[in-house]
Amino acid sequence: MEAKASPPQFLSLLEEVYNEDDKEYAKNAPGSYRHNPSNASMVTEEGTVVGACLRALYYKANKEAPSDDKPLTTKLQGDFGNGIHDRLGEKLLKSSKIKIVLENPGKVLVDPLTKEISFRLDGLVTHKGELGCLELKTMQSFGLQYMVKGGGPKESHILQVLCYFGTNPDLRWAALVYFGRDNAYRAEYHVYKDPENGRFVIKGITPRQPEKYIDHLSFDRIVARWKELEVAVEQQELPKRDYKAVFTKTGELTKTRTKNGIEYKTDFACNYCSWKTKCWAAPGAKEDAYQIPGDK
Repeated sequence: MEAKASPPQFLSLLEEVYNEDDKEYAKNAPGSYRHNPSNASMVTEEGTVVGACLRALYYKANKEAPSDDKPLTTKLQGDFGNGIHDRLGEKLLKSSKIKIVLENPGKVLVDPLTKEISFRLDGLVTHKGELGCLELKTMQSFGLQYMVKGGGPKESHILQVLCYFGTNPDLRWAALVYFGRDNAYRAEYHVYKDPENGRFVIKGITPRQPEKYIDHLSFDRIVARWKELEVAVEQQELPKRDYKAVFTKTGELTKTRTKNGIEYKTDFACNYCSWKTKCWAAPGAKEDAYQIPGDK
C-alpha cells in the first residue's frame, strides 16, 4: 500500500522562520545602536510625552531580550503592510509627473548626538523642481477612519517626517499617505514650512482639511530626547516609564479594567511593548501604574 502523502505544515514553518528573524536584533553588541525616526519621541512644553517610550528604547539599545513575543498575527500584518508599500512604489515609478527613488536610505550625525540618525525614506521625490519625501502608512480601516475623524495623522507619524526635514535641509515638503489594509480606504496629508515664518504646517488633501500649524512638535525636542537616551545607555541608568499600565485587583497586568462604572486602560505604548512584562514586574512598578480607588 502506498504511503500517505506528508506535506509540511506551512503555518508552523512560517512561525519558526519569524521567530528566528526576531533573534537577529541581538547580534550586535549592547550599545551599538542608531536613532530611527520611526521611534522618535519628545516631551512637550506641558511635560507630556509624544512618541516612543524612552525605557523601551533603552531596552532595545542594550539588546535586552524581549519578555513579550509579538503574536504571528502582528508580524504577518506588518509584512502585509510591507508588501503594499512595495507594490504601490512600483506603480508610482510609472508616473510621468514625478521622479521617485524608492527606499532611499540615509545616515546623519546631528549635534550633540554621538549616534547617527538612520532612516530609509519610502520615496525621495522630485516634483516641479522641488524635492520632497513620501511616507506610506498602512492600517486597519477602522483605525484609519478614526484617525481621520480625529483631525489628522498620529503625532508620532508627524515626528517621523520632522526628522526627515531636520536631517535634509533640501526637502521642501513631505507627504503622509495612508491605506486601509482591508478595504483600501485612503487618506493623504502634506507637511511643509510656511515660507513667511518658517513654521511647519500640515494640510489634509484627502479628505480636505484646513492648514494648521504644528508648533507643539519639533525636531530639536526629538534630538534632545535622543540625547537623553544616549546618556542613559552610557551611564546604564534605566529611564523612568513614559506611559502607564493598569493592574487587576490581584496584581496582574491587563489591557482594561472597569470599576465603579469607570474604565481604566493601559496606554497603547505599554500594551504593545516587547518588554512590558519585564518593565511592570520590577519593584515599585505598581506605584507608577494607573491608581484605581480602593486598591491597596
